[in-house]
Amino acid sequence: MNNFYVKNNIINKLDDIYKNNEYLRFLYVIQLNSILKHLDSKIKIESIIRFILDNANDRDTINDGFIANNVTSHDYINNSNIYLDNIFENISKYLNSLFQNNGLSLKNHYKNMRIFTKEDYKGIYQIQSLSGTMENDILKIFLKLTGRLPVAQNILIINNDSLYEEIQSFLYRAIFCQYNILFIVEINETLQDNHKKNIDFLINKIFNEKKKKYNQENVGVDKNMTNEYIDSCIIFIYKENESLFNEINIRNPKNFNAIQKDGHLQLLIIIYIFLLLK
Repeated sequence: MNNFYVKNNIINKLDDIYKNNEYLRFLYVIQLNSILKHLDSKIKIESIIRFILDNANDRDTINDGFIANNVTSHDYINNSNIYLDNIFENISKYLNSLFQNNGLSLKNHYKNMRIFTKEDYKGIYQIQSLSGTMENDILKIFLKLTGRLPVAQNILIINNDSLYEEIQSFLYRAIFCQYNILFIVEINETLQDNHKKNIDFLINKIFNEKKKKYNQENVGVDKNMTNEYIDSCIIFIYKENESLFNEINIRNPKNFNAIQKDGHLQLLIIIYIFLLLK
């Protein structure tokens, strides 16, 4: 089977995939293609597995997931939709079993990133970074809202090298997340116009899909505010790129000011850095 041809067809079906399968939202198309190769020929993908599981990074061994046989390329010629549906079903089963075989579930996987504050942080927020680096503020936000250090799956750094598919999978994972989990998007201040348009398009497209899905599952329940459709907390952080939020139609973002002048957080960061240097 021509992997390039399969990859392009996967791209065309990604919206439906991400809308309906929470496990597949962990992956963008390059990673999906790598797992497909793993299922077909058992090539090693340990770095991707460790990224997905995250808290398995300190384990010496990781148990692999269930590997099902994909249908053949002959089946693809007869019916491409059946072939691709089979691929996505097998990847989903693989990811599900990957969690189970390592004593995890998706709910428990997200547990460490749950927001524990008394304040109700749900929906889309924006904050301008006023410290030396945005990374310092991201660390403060995670410590403030979750009491824990950041994890890779919950942070997206967008710059001019970012792939459209990478932004797509992350925003589906964040907006469609059914738990009150923290996600942070760091916006590089030098973004080109095409990246701004991609962000604008994806946020509005994915939000509309989430709204549509919610309304289908909750007939008769009226929700007027954008943030009431989103269970997670998605914070966009920028430094000197305030104009970006005037150029893209982020839906009713609220200002996030919970980390400004917080001496307690600064002390936590100092302790964390000290422990790293020991």
